[in-house]
Amino acid sequence: MLNLRNTHNLISNRLLDKESNMTLRSALIVTCLVLTVLCLNVIGDAQVSNPMPPAAAIGAAGNASTAPVKLIGVERESWNTIFNAVTALGTIAVSLLAIFGQRIRSFFIRPRLSLTVGRNPPLADTRHEADGTQSGNIRNSFRIYLKVYNSGLETARNCIAHSDQIWKGRAGGGFYQMKSFVPRPFLWTSGAQKIDVVPKLPTFLSLAEITESPQPSMGTTEIAPASATDCLFVLLETEGVQGRFFCAETGKILMPVVLYADNLSSPMKWFVEVYWTGSACTDVKDANFTIRLITEEQGAKLIGGAA
Repeated sequence: MLNLRNTHNLISNRLLDKESNMTLRSALIVTCLVLTVLCLNVIGDAQVSNPMPPAAAIGAAGNASTAPVKLIGVERESWNTIFNAVTALGTIAVSLLAIFGQRIRSFFIRPRLSLTVGRNPPLADTRHEADGTQSGNIRNSFRIYLKVYNSGLETARNCIAHSDQIWKGRAGGGFYQMKSFVPRPFLWTSGAQKIDVVPKLPTFLSLAEITESPQPSMGTTEIAPASATDCLFVLLETEGVQGRFFCAETGKILMPVVLYADNLSSPMKWFVEVYWTGSACTDVKDANFTIRLITEEQGAKLIGGAA
């Protein structure tokens, strides 16, 4: 776990240096463009203000009408207009970059997060761990993860995911609210609540678990008796009980997952639907386990008529 955190911090620091270099390069490019415009303006003024060549002047001596001075086929007045317009546009561009540069940069260079769930590794895996008792019994479980992938060019700073509700499916269809609580964060696989999600590096969130170990009942600190059926647990800690999670037993549940970071323009909200009707976490099949992501609009429709 320590090596994973160190690797994550190292990559984040390197990306910070990369982003700083990109900002510096952008500033240098703008400066070069402004200097180029100014140099062209000076050169243009010097060229269009030169008197006519001697031959043209001699020819003009015997002719009362004089031809307009041209530079590369363009009249002097037109060049003045062009250079003045380019100078004005350059000045406006520099002013806009000075005022809105960070916003413009964040629009094009920003985190772009996507979520994925599934039933196969690395989105889910079967675990065999000691139960922490003196007897040293092995506890089997089926852990479910949420994959977060950043396809953008900037690291998502202090990324956190939380939920504040759990809905349970009715036998006849529809959902009812099983639990509502103060928003609580899920834990990343590193054990932290907040991490930097760097570009092009998949990151995983511990979402739920099907386990055979007794756990506290929903919202209580009492240990539920061992059941012949392995239960589904949402990996959100119960009130005041560290390491104990909400038990959803079996059936279908629906819960919102809100993901946000310091430099995201707005939080991302999805619903995760998990269906479990099996009896053993070591025997997870298509018939007894499904999981899917639902958009915020679809989730709101599913629970909109719930009592």
